[in-house]
Amino acid sequence: MTHRISLACLAVMVAAAFAVYPLSIIGWEAAAGAIFILAMVTAWIVAAAGAIRNFWRG
Repeated sequence: MTHRISLACLAVMVAAAFAVYPLSIIGWEAAAGAIFILAMVTAWIVAAAGAIRNFWRG
């Protein structure tokens, strides 16, 4: 299960990178950075929650 969660988080981070690229082209670097950081933090929290759940279940 953790492997699937890790792949899903990686997919979210790649999608976020592609989504913010147009914003950075038109000069909205601050908005692009904030969106990218928010997506990465969300993906990391989900990955950590999945890992903790697996450890908790034993």
